Amino acid sequence: MISVIMAIYKEPKETLINSVNSILSQTYKDLELIIISDDPNNKEHHKLIIEFMNNDDRITFICNEHNLGPAETRNKGIQVATGEYIAIMDADDFSFPNRLEKQLNYLETNGFDFIGGIPIMID
Repeated sequence: MISVIMAIYKEPKETLINSVNSILSQTYKDLELIIISDDPNNKEHHKLIIEFMNNDDRITFICNEHNLGPAETRNKGIQVATGEYIAIMDADDFSFPNRLEKQLNYLETNGFDFIGGIPIMID
């Protein structure tokens, strides 16, 4: 299993929707998506994530009591992750449908412990 960690803060709603959907529609299906809100007052985001959770049981949602910043927020997600692998996903990005499958195959084929990706600027 791959645990995908996504820290959210104040991204536009449509951007967040696209980001979450890009993970949930991956060709590699054995994943959990752990979303951590670093803005406890962003009720719009929280409502949206709860709607996603109602449709997909692979999602775990955590809300920080106060702003911790992106690094500490991601670390909270890593602490609850149950996957053999960890993938980091920014809430203002999207992943190609085969991202996780390709990265997992590359890790296992080449014996690496850690890899990164190259972003493609879209706007």
